[in-house]
Amino acid sequence: MRVLFKYGYTAFVYLYYAAIKLASCFVPKARLWLKGREDIWSRIGNADLKNCIWFHASSLGEFEQISFLVKRVREEFPDQKILVSFFSPSGYEQRKNFQFADAVCYIPWEFEADVDRFLDIVCPQIVFWVRYDFWECILTKLKAKNVPVILLNGVFRSNYSSVYQYQLKRVLPLFSDLYVINSNSQLVLKEMEFNSEIMSDTRFDRMEEIRNQEWSEITIEQFIGTSPVYVFGSTWPFDIEFVSKLEQGDEQWIIVPHEVDEKNISEIQAKFMGSRLFTDELQEIKGSRILILNKIGLLSKLYRYASAVYVGGGFNKVVHSLVEPLAYACPIVIGTNTSKSEEAIDLLNEGLVYQTNGHDLSQKLLEASTEKDIMKSLRRNYFQEKIGSTDKIMNLYLKNSDI
Repeated sequence: MRVLFKYGYTAFVYLYYAAIKLASCFVPKARLWLKGREDIWSRIGNADLKNCIWFHASSLGEFEQISFLVKRVREEFPDQKILVSFFSPSGYEQRKNFQFADAVCYIPWEFEADVDRFLDIVCPQIVFWVRYDFWECILTKLKAKNVPVILLNGVFRSNYSSVYQYQLKRVLPLFSDLYVINSNSQLVLKEMEFNSEIMSDTRFDRMEEIRNQEWSEITIEQFIGTSPVYVFGSTWPFDIEFVSKLEQGDEQWIIVPHEVDEKNISEIQAKFMGSRLFTDELQEIKGSRILILNKIGLLSKLYRYASAVYVGGGFNKVVHSLVEPLAYACPIVIGTNTSKSEEAIDLLNEGLVYQTNGHDLSQKLLEASTEKDIMKSLRRNYFQEKIGSTDKIMNLYLKNSDI
């Protein structure tokens, strides 16, 4: 079985690579993926990364979970070399110039020669791996070199296929430590005969820092005035369909699409008469009731203005992150697709979010915006209890480093 799986995995790697090369003829993201990998060797070769600390994240969402941690390492150990790697263009293209890393690159493909070349140049002293994206060849080589590899923010579920479970049983022993975000994940690993420890998601520390920063945006503040505000964050077309059917009351609306390309923004604006774009002239925005945020990077700060929040994705693949609005104790409304969101399930069980089927969105937003103050206190307490994982990780780093 083990030999068959090994050859099957190797075949999968080559077929996957061939599929991406073929897709690059038609799909821009695939072209970015290939082009970015051509730059790996120049990016790491010029950075003198020997004995570095290496952070790997599959894509942008996973990286944002530990960006605060990388910044903390840079501030406390300014001479320590830091490498950040990605698998997906969504992370690499957005963060390839990340100021707190000495080098940012794609993770090498699973060809043995590429992995050997990469590790000979990088020579990490410790690796932090975020959530998933388990590449067996790379992890095996790190294990053979006795490099500690620590999994952060692990999430594991009981409904994996037998094939994936078998793959997990092959790769998880390659980690030095497994840290998961909740007891459900810990139980799944225990049933697979792996020990793990619960450590809060690092996003809570990141959002605590953002929440405490002084921040203002004149365009947003001029738009809001003294009115209550509904923020519709990380919205997809399914979300927009429900929002577009709402009758607006006294509140101002800020719509934040998940995708801010020109086509998507134009389609959204066409559904909301009189809406304005964040990038419009300030005098054009005054007097409007609906503002569409056509710029990325502001949502985590924007939630501080919200009277009530609708977080999108719950009628698509999965509801998006709730940590950002939770940091401000916002009343939060979400859709029905929560099965792959540990935080959504937990907050629903705690009674700290409102759930809508889409057709009752207006009612749920009204409930959220008029809730009792005790609800905000409960959310604030829940958030505060999750803070502190960054200090624990820093201690892990010190324990496994030469400092």
